[in-house]
Amino acid sequence: MTRKPLIVIGAGIAGLSTGCYARMNGYDVQVFEKHDKPGGMCTSWVRKGYTFDYCIHNLIGSSGTAKAHRYWAELGALSGIEVLTFREMVQLEDQKGNRVDIVSDVDALERRLIERVPADADLVREYVSALRKLRKVEVMALMLDLRPLDQLSLLPKLGLFKKLGSITAAQFSDKFQDEFLRRSFRYVQYGIPEIPMIAHVGMFAAVISGDGGWPRGGSLTLSRNIEKRFPGLRGQVEAWDVITPVTTERYLGAYRGLQAWPSKVEMSTLMKEGLSTTLPGLEGFYMVGQYAQGTIGLTTVAAAGRKLVKRLCKEDGKKFQTSDAP
Repeated sequence: MTRKPLIVIGAGIAGLSTGCYARMNGYDVQVFEKHDKPGGMCTSWVRKGYTFDYCIHNLIGSSGTAKAHRYWAELGALSGIEVLTFREMVQLEDQKGNRVDIVSDVDALERRLIERVPADADLVREYVSALRKLRKVEVMALMLDLRPLDQLSLLPKLGLFKKLGSITAAQFSDKFQDEFLRRSFRYVQYGIPEIPMIAHVGMFAAVISGDGGWPRGGSLTLSRNIEKRFPGLRGQVEAWDVITPVTTERYLGAYRGLQAWPSKVEMSTLMKEGLSTTLPGLEGFYMVGQYAQGTIGLTTVAAAGRKLVKRLCKEDGKKFQTSDAP
């Protein structure tokens, strides 16, 4: 069948990804954006020599050896960009000067935490054990594309997945006897107490393995790279003031402008089936982006565009095609 031209509302990473993969597969596509810059919330700016980043904390797939790197390679997002890795995931500090550094050296992390809170040694070992078990699993990549073989390989860790998926950072934090960690650990992942521990441990395990870096130059540099993935795509991005379905609190109305936490869908089901991306009565309408996926991270957004175009190709009887950027 011959599909009508595709219209993408918004040149955020989801819109740019959808546009790029649509172009890769021969679709006529046009992107409408009300801002004069690409990337949406994936942006940054420079003031007096300092880069202020509004989006990327830890970019899953930033490492060339990571499974999720394929999304950024296909979109050309990291071409010519130095990726910085982190020695620390976060620093927890209060107004009284109490401080704990959550470092990416897992052995040093275990040693320092036990020295700092010996009464919580068992809980610290439980936490660190989960990090060690999942650092080679690439949890975040599996959340984006869970295949049958992956499901088989995860069987030995299903219990751990279920356990971590059923407890939030706030609930885990409440287990600490140490008053400071009981109050502060709930903010360990981007200050979101209600985030499931599987998301935090999966993300931190990636950082420990050398993934989850930050592109020098900031989020806008990455967005600009995707914008120029194909010659002529920039000319296809028009600045219009458009309206999307009311689902947001910020620009698009997603829960806290981030993701669908807390979700009533169990994490394992969410990973396998995802959320509905269509609306009743709107034929040919698809929602793409983090708020429509129910999982966390910018890589989720890039993968959503790829997933949608792959779906369209299947509906149209076309072979889905990709290629890495030059």
